[in-house]
Amino acid sequence: MKKKLIIHGGLYKTGSSAIQTLLDDSRDTLLQKGILFPLNGTLFHPGIGRRHYYVRETLFDTPKKQPNVFRDIYTELENSGCHTAVLSYENFLSPGKFSSGVAEYLRATFDVYFVFYLRSPVHHFNTKYKEWIRRQNFKGEPGDFVLAKAGYLDLRCMLDPWIQNFGADSVTCRKFDKSAFPGRRIEFDFLEYLSSIIGEQLHDLDVRESLVNPSFTNEQILVSLLRNRYFGGHKSLTYAQKVQYGEFIQGLSCPASRGLILSKYAAHAVLDLSKSSLDYIASQFGVEIATPDLSSLTFDESFQCVNRRADMLRALNVALGKDRSTSHTLRAWLNKLLK
Repeated sequence: MKKKLIIHGGLYKTGSSAIQTLLDDSRDTLLQKGILFPLNGTLFHPGIGRRHYYVRETLFDTPKKQPNVFRDIYTELENSGCHTAVLSYENFLSPGKFSSGVAEYLRATFDVYFVFYLRSPVHHFNTKYKEWIRRQNFKGEPGDFVLAKAGYLDLRCMLDPWIQNFGADSVTCRKFDKSAFPGRRIEFDFLEYLSSIIGEQLHDLDVRESLVNPSFTNEQILVSLLRNRYFGGHKSLTYAQKVQYGEFIQGLSCPASRGLILSKYAAHAVLDLSKSSLDYIASQFGVEIATPDLSSLTFDESFQCVNRRADMLRALNVALGKDRSTSHTLRAWLNKLLK
């Protein structure tokens, strides 16, 4: 009998870090139930958690692949005596094609199950844009981000490799809705899914409060955008500047949220690009994802304010001990523009 391989594939900003933290923290308890959260193919970051980054890169045949990672996972599974392995990484559902050799090996070796969470595309792209600025040194405006990541709105195209290789019945879409989750926690919903696959209840796992990947406010995201654009991103800062930057950004006094930092035009584009995909999800999986009326949403229009950015850039220059030429250049351009 084949062993089970359950792959949790995101999407980004749908509680993946919480699920990964649960699986990593509960490793011993899961082993007793015949479930392995493999160490092979993982990447660990203390602010994010442990996820199967290299497994995804191997499946999609990228330059960062680890050619033997799936065989190593199978060996780890055999040595553990478990019947099921669970992999998790928020980018398993993404544009691209599978390595044909890897997909063939998985079909021959495992019963593969794939699960992903889906939320309103506007809120998804808003939080994803913020994350890309914060952690991926993205320098562009919201419209640039929508254009760069538009492939993530084509759900049918991203799901095709999973369905073609492992069958439609092996793929599950679950709605990301905190208000509908038991205890408003995605971990309980994911355990419910796991239980349905392995045929055993997992409600006795200790679901702790996850402290990984806390959200940034809009003000902090704006500072991060200026850091990326004018200082080369976080990696370009010296150690002393990273300390100063951390103190500066944590010391900002601002409301938790002023609304979406996506512009109205970018949000409208996201809705247009995602409509056919959401229709497909409804017909294929029976999951209805509501799309908001843009007039009902609050947009943080001050995020685009040049005056606000100039003031923030000047403060950031002072905090990092840089000369003020960049800020003065921006201020001079602004004054010329406003005359």
